Amino acid sequence: AGITVTALELEALSLARLLTAGKRDNTLILDIGGRSTVLAVAQNGLAKLTSHTDFAGASFTDALAGGLHIASHEAEAMKAEHGLPAGPEFLRPILDVIAEEGRRMQSRFEKLYGQSIEQVMLVGGGSKLAGLQEYLQEKLELPVKQMSGFDPALAVAFGLATSE
Repeated sequence: AGITVTALELEALSLARLLTAGKRDNTLILDIGGRSTVLAVAQNGLAKLTSHTDFAGASFTDALAGGLHIASHEAEAMKAEHGLPAGPEFLRPILDVIAEEGRRMQSRFEKLYGQSIEQVMLVGGGSKLAGLQEYLQEKLELPVKQMSGFDPALAVAFGLATSE
């Protein structure tokens, strides 16, 4: 097709560069995509620790569809329109898996580096779920910020665009 690959980059590296370049705070990045969630602790544009889980946006949709006995496309529309505040309790275990993985990253980072995480940044299409920011802030006991200025689903692409 006439395409030559000149570089490959992990999502976490692109996100670290985009979200933390020039910033001294240790930031836990949660990139909640459709099929997986990437977690990274970053500072000053560098990823210090990374992880991932297969629980993500599609997991929310599947839980809604199964719990309410509706089609996936109906569950996706319900998720987009109402978000977490209207979501039934059976979404909580999936959200708790993501929050627990965030806590594990926080604990591992503190043990490895002897430093604390000051904030959480949410990106990815799944981060748009209404009420998620508040839910994670309560569970992680850290300030949680939602990306602004552009579609959070495009954060990795913007991070790639900033590479040299």
